[in-house]
Amino acid sequence: DLVLHVSDGPVGPTLGQPIRNKIDLASAPAGYHDGILYVSARSGTGLAELENWLIDWARNFVAADEPALVTRRRQREALEAAINYLAEAIDAVDSVLRAEALRLSARALGSVTGRVDIEDVLGEIFGRFCIGK
Repeated sequence: DLVLHVSDGPVGPTLGQPIRNKIDLASAPAGYHDGILYVSARSGTGLAELENWLIDWARNFVAADEPALVTRRRQREALEAAINYLAEAIDAVDSVLRAEALRLSARALGSVTGRVDIEDVLGEIFGRFCIGK
């Protein structure tokens, strides 16, 4: 949905948002000018402006009341499990039980975001297949 065209030279027509890097070498002013973001990755000049531009883009692109799109049953079940584990963590009196519920919630969420071992995901997907002779 977003293409950033980063170049260290003159920026011509692009398919995405043009970003001119290495402005520290060209003595160009940092920030957003004439539709181009000017930054220096080395010195960090202009990166705050880039971050603000990305935040504004995200706010305009994604509606605040738009629900997250969950298309797979596995994802829905993992998100429901994460919510249930969070509820357990809130209700837990013992800090060890609270920590375990939080760990399990993070693991369930990680299975959706990709922060879980790929073998776990593959096992979940292929565990539903019946492989015959």
